[in-house]
Amino acid sequence: MPCSRELKVSRHDFHAHLLPILLGQILSLGVGVAGVRLASSLVAPADYGIYGLFVSLTPLGAAVIYAGLVKYVARHWHETTDRQALKSATLTAAMRKAPWLVIAAALTAAALPGRWLGLFPALLVAASALGLLAFVQTALQADRANWRDFGVSLTGSLLRTLLPLALYALVGGKLQWLLVGFALYAVLTAAIAMGVGGWGSAWRTPRTTEVITTYDGPRFVVLAAVGWAMGASGRAIVAGFFGAAEAGYFVLAGNVALVVVSTLYAVVLQFFQPRLFAYAEETSGDIKVLTQITDLVAIGFTLLGVAGVVVLRALMPWLVGTLIAPQYADAANWLLAAGSFHLALLVPMFFHLLLIAARRESACGPAEIGTAIVLLAGGVGAAALSADTFRWFAMASPVVAWLVARPIAIWSLHRSRNRRADSAATPPSADLPL
Repeated sequence: MPCSRELKVSRHDFHAHLLPILLGQILSLGVGVAGVRLASSLVAPADYGIYGLFVSLTPLGAAVIYAGLVKYVARHWHETTDRQALKSATLTAAMRKAPWLVIAAALTAAALPGRWLGLFPALLVAASALGLLAFVQTALQADRANWRDFGVSLTGSLLRTLLPLALYALVGGKLQWLLVGFALYAVLTAAIAMGVGGWGSAWRTPRTTEVITTYDGPRFVVLAAVGWAMGASGRAIVAGFFGAAEAGYFVLAGNVALVVVSTLYAVVLQFFQPRLFAYAEETSGDIKVLTQITDLVAIGFTLLGVAGVVVLRALMPWLVGTLIAPQYADAANWLLAAGSFHLALLVPMFFHLLLIAARRESACGPAEIGTAIVLLAGGVGAAALSADTFRWFAMASPVVAWLVARPIAIWSLHRSRNRRADSAATPPSADLPL
C-alpha cells in the first residue's frame, strides 16, 4: 500500500534522517537547559525579563512576514530543476517584503519595555537573519540533508545560548549587550547556514523565475498572525477569568508541556513534510493517498503528544522541588489542559500541509481560521462556567480541532479541485458576451 510505504522508517531512514533530527532536538534542549542555569546565575531578573520578551518576538521575520516564502521553499524544493533560480527568487521576494519587516519590528520594539533605540535595531537584525536561516534550513530539510541541518542547528544552539551571556558578563552586565549578542548569534548562524546550504552565491544568480503569487501574497502572513495570536489565547483566557496567579501556573505548565509537544512536532514536521511533498510530485497529487498519509501522521502525532503530556503529569510530583520551584506546585493542575491545548493548536497544520501538497495553496485558510474561532469561542464559553469546565474543554480540544479542521480542509480541497475542473472544461469564449 503506497501510504504504508511512505510512513515506513527503514534502517537507512533512521540513520540518515531520523537520527540527526532526534539528536538535534535532544542536544538543543540540553543546551537550552544549561542556558537557563547560566542565565539565572549571570543575568539580573529585570534584564532577563525584557530579554525573554525580545527573544520570543525575533521569529517575526521567519514565522510571520516570510511565512509564505518559507512554505514556498519547502513545497517546491524537491520538484525544481533549477535550485539556484529558486534561491534567487526567494531572496528577491524577501527583499521586497523587507519594508514590512522594518515596520513590524519598529512597532513591536515600541511595545516592549526598554529603550526603543536599543531594541529596534537588534530586533530588526535578528528577525532578518533568522528569516534567512529559516530559508536555508527549510531547504536542507526538504533535501533531506538532515546531518548538515543538524550541524547548523547545533552550532546555532550553542551560539544562541553562549554568545549573549558572554557579552553580558564581559562588558559589564548591561541589557543592551544581551540584545547585541542575540543579534550577532542570528547573523553568524545565518552566514554559516548560507555557506553550508550554498545560498551565498544565490544573491548573484540572475533571476529566471518568480515566487508563486499565493506564497508571496498576504495569505500566509495572515494565517501566521492568526497562529501567533492563538498561541497566547489559552494564557489570555486563564488570566482574564481566573486571575494572574492561575495564569502564572498555566504558563509554567504550558512551558513544561511544550518540551514534549514542540519537540515531537519538530521531529514529525522535519521527517514527514519532505516525504509528503516528494510523494505528491511522484503521484501527481494523488489526493486519496495524500489524505491517508496526513491522517495517519496527524493521529500519531496527537496520540504520542497526549501520551507524553500524561507522562509529564505523572512526573510532576518529582519535578516540583527539583526542576520546578515549590511555589509553582499548583501548575500540576493545569498541565494536562495546557499541553492538550497546545496540541490542538498544531492539529490544523497537518491539513494545511495536505492542501499545499495537493497544490491547493489558495484553499489554505478556512480550516485554520475556523478551528481558531471554535477553540477560542469554546475556551471562553467553558471558562465562563468554571475553571474545571475550561480544563475539561482544553483536554478535549485536540479532538475538537480534528473534528473542525479535517472536514473543512477536505471540503476546501475538493471544492478547489472542482473549480479547476470546471475552469478547464469551460471553453474560452463562454465568458464573452454574445
